[in-house]
Amino acid sequence: GVAAVFFAWRERPTGTAAASIHGLSCGCESARSLRQECAMDIGLMISSLAMTQQQGLLGVFLFMVPAIVLSGFATPIANMPPLMQYITLIDPLRYFLIIVRGSFLQGGGSSLFWPQYWPLAVIGVIRMMVASRLFRRRLA
Repeated sequence: GVAAVFFAWRERPTGTAAASIHGLSCGCESARSLRQECAMDIGLMISSLAMTQQQGLLGVFLFMVPAIVLSGFATPIANMPPLMQYITLIDPLRYFLIIVRGSFLQGGGSSLFWPQYWPLAVIGVIRMMVASRLFRRRLA
């Protein structure tokens, strides 16, 4: 979808639409890959801790519902109590939603969202280290 629009609009020589589509594509694609890495890490952690498929499904449900609620998708983070606002700092969905909203609503490119990219990367690296440690312990 986005890649097809990117290549279709990239061929145009000038215009604001070409620039905004190009920035939107780059910003969303890199944010999506970081978000997918964070989701893969949490899936590996849950599968390493679960003994059965039912436990795994329950673990995903118990993780995803608070993650979506704390992401700012349904209610703005600024309206949450101060303690909950601090807890949202470890939720990668928070940063992903800021990038997506900024790209689509403001037309900003990827350079505007570096303050959102680096927390996604740090959260992904930390979760991958924890997930790999849990997985190795499970295999042992």
